[in-house]
Amino acid sequence: MYVAGFVGAPPMNFVEVDLVRQDAQLGVILPAVLKGEPKNYFLPLPDSKQLETRENTKIILGLRPEMITHNAFTQSTNPEIECDVDLLEPTGADTLCLIRLANHPAKARVSPLFACQPGESMTFAIDMGRVCLFDGESEELIG
Repeated sequence: MYVAGFVGAPPMNFVEVDLVRQDAQLGVILPAVLKGEPKNYFLPLPDSKQLETRENTKIILGLRPEMITHNAFTQSTNPEIECDVDLLEPTGADTLCLIRLANHPAKARVSPLFACQPGESMTFAIDMGRVCLFDGESEELIG
């Protein structure tokens, strides 16, 4: 996790989440903020067989900003979250949206054409096929 935190720019977002089963699917509960209120989203994990022994534990979800993007540019199978955008950071070809996940700031990367205004909410798709999962205590990569 240490290396994943400083490789790449902007750096990876790290979010503590609960690993749970919902409707026979293993996934994580991702807390976000929508209209100023906490909102939890269930995000199914595509390859979860090796994680079954960790069900009902806390793990750390690693998401690069490009894995959290406007839902117009992703596969329709990616889960979506809607959350408040606190701040925009234009970077030229992309715009970084500062959002709150698990009560911590996180960055999402979107096209400037689709960026909302700070204080508004936006729907993001999460590319769960590319996430990194870390043990909540040892911080070792587990998936």
